[in-house]
Amino acid sequence: MRAGAEKYGATGLLLSSADRGWSGLSAELRSHSNGIVAWKFTQPHTEVSVDIRGNGSVVRRQGGGIFERTVAERGTIWLSPAGILDDFVELSDPVPGILHIYLPSSLFSSNSLGIELDKSVNASLR
Repeated sequence: MRAGAEKYGATGLLLSSADRGWSGLSAELRSHSNGIVAWKFTQPHTEVSVDIRGNGSVVRRQGGGIFERTVAERGTIWLSPAGILDDFVELSDPVPGILHIYLPSSLFSSNSLGIELDKSVNASLR
């Protein structure tokens, strides 16, 4: 699973779990330059992004009808549910260390969870 390359491109990739043989998730450590770092992208996987360094950059993002403005601090977590269209992710300043964790939709299937969930549940994650 190379979800980050689809969304962010090859630029800024510092470390990846791609060759580690993990199953059920993948992860990438990335640095991002300022400006728009992602534009009009439908999330194929649930993405959990964690700022591991923090630098005060203003992160603006819009997706699924929700607009967010956050100041990047160490430990800040962003959630992007699978199936949501990200309109954009914009950074006021370069961000040196964001850990992106990608969880495939199969982890949230009825079989995996042991319960039946309505398909709108992913879209309602905040």
